[in-house]
Amino acid sequence: GAAVALALADDGTCSSASIALLGAGPVPARAGGAERVLAGNDPVAVAADAARAAIEGIAPTGDLHGSGEYRRHLIGVLTRRAILEAAGRATEEDA
Repeated sequence: GAAVALALADDGTCSSASIALLGAGPVPARAGGAERVLAGNDPVAVAADAARAAIEGIAPTGDLHGSGEYRRHLIGVLTRRAILEAAGRATEEDA
């Protein structure tokens, strides 16, 4: 899983981002690399890059629900979706 909180500047760029990854290890972890990719950028434009940065260096363990590699892929997909959702909500709040 992924939880994303974004704040946008007046020009639509990301002024702050917090991303937590669930299931990436034994405890929830921050995705600092992804947060840095978002900083100062349009979150929609860099969502895929941020998601790739989020999964760099993580090695989730597999279980009966899926292999570690599958879980890593899924965390990337969920992170990208969560970034897009958070960006949409942040934009709605400004309207």
